[in-house]
Amino acid sequence: MSSFNLLSIGNQALQANQSALNTVGQNISNVNTDGYSRQRVDFVSLQDRGGVFVNDIERISDQFMVRQVWSDTSNQSFYSKMESFANELDNLLAAESTSLSNAMNEYFGALQTAVDDPTSLPARQLFLAQADALQNRINAMDVSLTRQNDSINGQIDGVISQINSITPQIASLNEDIERFSASNSVPNEMYDQRDLLIEQLAGFVDISTSFDANGSVDIYIGDGQPLVLNDRGQRLVSVQGTPDATKNEVAVEIGSRGNLLTDKISGGQLGGLIEYRESSLANAANELGRIVMAFSDSMNDQHALGVDLDGELGGLLFRDINDFELMDARVSASTSNNSIIQQDLVQITDVQALKASEYELIFNTQNSFTLTRESDGALLTQSSFALATSAADVNQDGEYYWDTGTNELTVQVDGFKLSLNAQTSFAGGDAFMIRPVRNGASDFAVALTDPRDLALAAPLSASRSIDNTGTGTISVAATDVTTSTFGTAGTMTPAIDIEISDPGTGLIYTVYEQGTATVMATGNYVAGEAIALDGYEVTLSNNPAVGDRFSVNYNTGGVSDNRNALAMSDLQLAKLIEGSSYQDVYGALVTNIGTATNVAQINAQASQAVLDVSVNQRDSISGVNLDEEATKLVQYQQAYSASAKLINVSQTIFDTLLQSI
Repeated sequence: MSSFNLLSIGNQALQANQSALNTVGQNISNVNTDGYSRQRVDFVSLQDRGGVFVNDIERISDQFMVRQVWSDTSNQSFYSKMESFANELDNLLAAESTSLSNAMNEYFGALQTAVDDPTSLPARQLFLAQADALQNRINAMDVSLTRQNDSINGQIDGVISQINSITPQIASLNEDIERFSASNSVPNEMYDQRDLLIEQLAGFVDISTSFDANGSVDIYIGDGQPLVLNDRGQRLVSVQGTPDATKNEVAVEIGSRGNLLTDKISGGQLGGLIEYRESSLANAANELGRIVMAFSDSMNDQHALGVDLDGELGGLLFRDINDFELMDARVSASTSNNSIIQQDLVQITDVQALKASEYELIFNTQNSFTLTRESDGALLTQSSFALATSAADVNQDGEYYWDTGTNELTVQVDGFKLSLNAQTSFAGGDAFMIRPVRNGASDFAVALTDPRDLALAAPLSASRSIDNTGTGTISVAATDVTTSTFGTAGTMTPAIDIEISDPGTGLIYTVYEQGTATVMATGNYVAGEAIALDGYEVTLSNNPAVGDRFSVNYNTGGVSDNRNALAMSDLQLAKLIEGSSYQDVYGALVTNIGTATNVAQINAQASQAVLDVSVNQRDSISGVNLDEEATKLVQYQQAYSASAKLINVSQTIFDTLLQSI
């Protein structure tokens, strides 16, 4: 081998090992740099003892593990966001200072005090004070739920802003990587920067990726909507929901239009916010509204069946759930609808049949519709409803009437009646959001302010004749004070007498208009069986004798009567919501939210543990090990020195040859 070849080999070796030393120095200097992947020099031997050259500066990265970290980052961010909001909701519902159940206990406790002394104005005032306290508690809970919803909207906007700041950077790096790759440069640091940005992006939203031959990456979200395509990044936008304007929706901006993605987003902070809003928060708000509406309506109904200290029939204790303003607020139309609505109302027909859900009504065509119950996804097509002969005849769940001439649609289902009246015909694609119970807590308000107006007494009194020889007893309860029986204030029209007789076939009762021989009703006597009359029921019990008589009159002067107060108090344990009491249903809500919160906590902890494992595995491959780099530093330093020695030897040989000539 000539001294020239030896010099060339030494020079190549010197340059190669200098490059190796520079690479080790780069690794050591970036040991604490987020996202940095260690690099390694790829030496290649030249043929025919031609020396060595650096084929590539290899970036040590396992793309499978990198993608796994992205996926695990998305999951961890999703569950972490779910957990933070779920904890707040759980504390709101279960804490003693904010619990609805505790407030109801205090309310019914004050009512029991009024039961004990119905003529006491201080006791009545205490009851009204507790009713006001209950209103404040319920309204405050609704405000807290609304605040959470507003916070979610704000965070959705913030996350979208973060995503929109990352995607252009990824697109720009794609462009730079392609340019450097085309010039045979090694853009390792750019790959690192891009991977780190993608990891940050995965924390905000679940993504999928694909790589092309030039090293560019395309990123997709939702059902495959492009977020980054080569050197172009798409913008996400936050838009006000329609028909539900209380929810911010997510859309990808394509040209001049936005393509909604909300229902298709999963993972990341954005997915966690949306999932929590649509599940836990919506369920809690709807269930709370249903409980409150069942409570206020049943209390109002029972209070109306009593009389106050002035002998007048009871009015509203709480705001009427079918107040026109409230009925009108339960429907919202999509802003993209073609039809123009003149009036839209939701009337509550049966609080016991209500579901803790929202509904979406969509017109498939001009002449057909589908109603979706959001809580369970049940689809109720038009054919699943029975057609009534008129709107007035729609009085049972599962019925509807559609007057295409006047564009009036009436549908009754799940304890509410929907009425839509449009100026023009409905059109395919028209959508409406129906919220029968969602605003129940915010709408709740005490309507009665004067303690004298509390109707704690029953309007009718019943008595047995002092000449009766049997053991028969009588009780009476009003069922409907809107009938003619109660048409004149302070009177019963007509008062009645009941006589027991035996025509030879067993005891029978005969109801007479009091003071006359006019028979109003007759039937076989059955102990304890209610006799339904006009707006009230009479119950005879025990063993009356033939000839025994009973009377029912207006409860004139019966201010110390507490029968209606007792009936109101009994509502605390009444099974009015799917076979359960108010507080039983609330307890079930607290349990469900508590369970969901516990699951969210477990998932957050588990997803963090999984992410930690994935990060450690990735870093064990890509991360910089200082001990290893220190060893390589010595190795390459010695090789560099030997290469310099080789050049020196070559120079000595060359000088010796020159001297020998």
